[in-house]
Amino acid sequence: MKKAEIICIGDELLIGQTINSNAAWMGQELNKIGIDVYQVSTISDDKNHIVNALNDALNRTKLVLITGGLGPTRDDITKYTLTEYFKSPLVRNEKVYNQVEKMLKKRSIQMNDLNRKQADVPENASIFINYAGTAPAMWFELNNKVVISMPGVPYEMKELMTKQILPSINRYFKTPVIIHRAIYGSVERFFGIILEHFKGHLPFWLAPTQIRVLTITDGQKEYAQNIVRELKKHNVRVELDTTSNHISAQIKHAQLQKIPWMLVIGQKEQDNNTITLRHVNGKQEFDLKLDDVIDKASTLTL
Repeated sequence: MKKAEIICIGDELLIGQTINSNAAWMGQELNKIGIDVYQVSTISDDKNHIVNALNDALNRTKLVLITGGLGPTRDDITKYTLTEYFKSPLVRNEKVYNQVEKMLKKRSIQMNDLNRKQADVPENASIFINYAGTAPAMWFELNNKVVISMPGVPYEMKELMTKQILPSINRYFKTPVIIHRAIYGSVERFFGIILEHFKGHLPFWLAPTQIRVLTITDGQKEYAQNIVRELKKHNVRVELDTTSNHISAQIKHAQLQKIPWMLVIGQKEQDNNTITLRHVNGKQEFDLKLDDVIDKASTLTL
């Protein structure tokens, strides 16, 4: 059986804000096509860490899969690190640009320079269009070894892996298909069916964490803590984001973890004794009172 290594990039993985579900899923899917995962490494968004991890992995295996660090923000440095590593200039890819433009328009987001740069890709890489997002996947070859870089957003990575990357790996390495048989107990089977049915987006009543409260600045922490206490009195499974991350990063982490509701608290909400409710699908409700949120939650909770 051929071997591969997985490198997961992201500070949020190292500090436990995000569970690394990507590696487990990738390992299962690779095993199905006859590739054994030799090692999984989780590293920070740091150029030297990425280079060192990649060198170590390529010394051990001929296939390395990387997830994370391909977003539009300035701290997502994977693409630029790989560009230097493989000595390849960046070129504008019109197909990627069109997909980025299409996705942003669908989300009613204005195109900016950071978004445009997502369409700049290494010239010597094979590019896989990300139809579930904006950051494309990249396939590099060097000395009969393959390095594949994908976005870290789970549903984007899975879409790319399932429809494009796994078939390409299968063709390149001419791997066999592995069939496993296992007997699952009734509880495991139930939750497996539930997770598959909802594609990881559990309904409000079933979600382990139903609501996460997010604050724009530390000045709203006390107000947010009071909201958390009141919600818990009504048996709502709620938690407060206690990090000092920017609000956009807090929202991103909650969306990645598929938290059904996010309560966003800023100075305006604190002054007006209100709440902004943001759903995991992006829908927002403004100027809600806490009683409104409690009433909404109670109608969705068993």
